[in-house]
Amino acid sequence: MLRLLACFKTCWNLDDVTAEEWNRLEEGQLPSYMKKAIGAYDESALELALRLAEEARAMGREAELTALTVDEDMEDHAAKNLFAAGYARVVQVTCSEDLRFRPDLTADLLCGFTKHSQKEKFFNEEKNLNEKKSFDWILTGQQANVGDNGQTHLLMAEKLGIPCILNVIDASCLKDSCLEEGVRVVSLVDEGVLEQTVTPPAVLAVANAAHPYLRVPTLRERMAASQKKVLVIAGETLVSPDSPNSIDSSNASAAKRLPQVVHRGLTVKKLRRECRFVPGKSPEEKARLLYDSCLAKVLKS
Repeated sequence: MLRLLACFKTCWNLDDVTAEEWNRLEEGQLPSYMKKAIGAYDESALELALRLAEEARAMGREAELTALTVDEDMEDHAAKNLFAAGYARVVQVTCSEDLRFRPDLTADLLCGFTKHSQKEKFFNEEKNLNEKKSFDWILTGQQANVGDNGQTHLLMAEKLGIPCILNVIDASCLKDSCLEEGVRVVSLVDEGVLEQTVTPPAVLAVANAAHPYLRVPTLRERMAASQKKVLVIAGETLVSPDSPNSIDSSNASAAKRLPQVVHRGLTVKKLRRECRFVPGKSPEEKARLLYDSCLAKVLKS
């Protein structure tokens, strides 16, 4: 069985905030009309996992899809869309600590779930709990909208001891029977586009994917998945108490380990562009004037 885990993060859609509303955000109060949305790269990772599962099933193989997020207050519509799109389960790991600039703690929570994903206390409905010990493929976004540290997937791979491929734009199952478990992964590198055959397990960090948007479920699919429930797991059960990132539900340990983040204020940077026409009767004259006024100073310095 092909077991796929897609990790995602829901962030506040700050594009909906007007310039006037930013002043109100200084008090820490979000506008009532703001909604959460799945990050762009995470959405690409979720769609790529669905496509890999479809290809595996078309080859006669079984595939299992799990969506995982670390979020204290995930909105219901995100989970319902994932169920309707084809995910067998959606898991929400709760954490009372501020994770915006804590990729190490986020990675610990995600890794903690992957290591405990086969335990009966999490998946009581599973029959073949010992079929495989871990997920074959873990797909994440290259970075999230808020924080943008781009480190969580790298820390996950390091903690799990598996490879991590960055800037993945596409992946497909192999039809070669000798490499049945392998996947053809296409990623962007400095020299161009790299295509390689990868065997599981591995972490795939998806960036500018060929299919960047999560599919829109039909009404029939939404109705069929309407009764499915999100599995909620407390984050403190996934991180060892001896770990530097151990979670205290009272938040007392977090206050001792990390300095408090003090909000100083928010300002909107005004960006203005000015258009100027280069005078001159000929292209040579315009090029000379452009060089003397702009490029000459830069090149001489």
